[in-house]
Amino acid sequence: MRAVHKPNLVYTLLRPYVDLCTRFSYRRAQIWGRDRIPANCEIILLPNHCNALMDALVVLRTRKGPTAFGCRADLFNNKFLAEILYSLRILPMVRVRDGLKNVLKNYESMDYIVDAMENDLPFCMFCEGTHRTKHSLLPIKKGGIRTALHAIGHKKDVKKDVYLMPIGLEYGDYFRFRSTSLVEFGDPINLSEYMRQHPDEAQAETYRNLEAQLKERMSSLITYIPDDENHDGTWALTKIMNAGRRGSLRRIRERNRKTVARILSEEKLQNLREEALDFEDHRKAARISLYSLGHRRQGTRVLLKSLLWLVWLPLFLVCSIIGLPLWLTSELTITKVADRAFHNSVRCALKVLLTPLFFIIYAVLGFIFLPWWAAAAGLVLYIISYSCFYDFVEFTRILVSDFRLAFNPDIRKRYKDIISRTA
Repeated sequence: MRAVHKPNLVYTLLRPYVDLCTRFSYRRAQIWGRDRIPANCEIILLPNHCNALMDALVVLRTRKGPTAFGCRADLFNNKFLAEILYSLRILPMVRVRDGLKNVLKNYESMDYIVDAMENDLPFCMFCEGTHRTKHSLLPIKKGGIRTALHAIGHKKDVKKDVYLMPIGLEYGDYFRFRSTSLVEFGDPINLSEYMRQHPDEAQAETYRNLEAQLKERMSSLITYIPDDENHDGTWALTKIMNAGRRGSLRRIRERNRKTVARILSEEKLQNLREEALDFEDHRKAARISLYSLGHRRQGTRVLLKSLLWLVWLPLFLVCSIIGLPLWLTSELTITKVADRAFHNSVRCALKVLLTPLFFIIYAVLGFIFLPWWAAAAGLVLYIISYSCFYDFVEFTRILVSDFRLAFNPDIRKRYKDIISRTA
């Protein structure tokens, strides 16, 4: 195992580029609460885990400085891959599913994590243990708390307290590329202060209390829905009630949270959850997007979007041709990835890996065979081509959905009926 806090040229050079690729994997990406990060301390970042690798990437770009991460330990069995992961400031973390005997190896990782934190490098750990594309939380694992307690027990600088930093991650869509991402830092938990105030508390009680605090603070940073048999119905009704409403990503999240609270507290809304699920099944079968619902002056909206589509089309055709090697590689690759939650991670990773390669190829060929201005223009178009391709495809999908909705009176009627009953 290697120390990850030491200066690293590869990381220093790659970091701004990776952050840029992450940012342009989303149409809108917002970060809130950075002022809540305490200064002059040791920090363990604890986000919810709902969107595979993208969770780590959106957390990474929230800070200018480096951040260390934990990663499933079996990936380090390959020595070449292990060297790459260490250079990216990633340390192995053994999961319970890998066997209780192997979990003991985490104490070796903890020593390196403590070393990194003492050198002002925050450590990020996904405390749910695995990702899940739901607006809920899995049970909080003890790993983050155990690591923080390990740091307190091995502190060299007694002046620095150890903090647990809850983070909420919220996405507009888990599966569609170029959706939206919202990251918000919550109120930190000063674990050192907690231990000073509870010196005689049993360890099991400490874990229970801190897990409860973490869950409460993390759930306040996302659209949290209790993980029970009504979860899907509650989320379906929430989406229907808020269809067509706009605002900042944080405002959208707060609106969703208020709607969820209403549904959970009002019997008439609870009785609509099954109907909302049935409506969602029919809507999806009719291939009508939720983004087509809830708009006034639908005809004017469709007309203006159609005109914009015609204006945008020439640029899309050029970008789709120039970016063909990149987006086609991405789309072919994700067909081999069974878990849809990883599709955006694959698209972003291939953008990071292949963009420089094709840029160099285009630059060489362009400046050999074309005038310099044409080659330069082609490179600019190549840089925006990946985003332009996916944005236009999504725009077209919703525009076609708008036309389908116009010729589907049943969906319109059922939507209006549900909305009228929620008033």
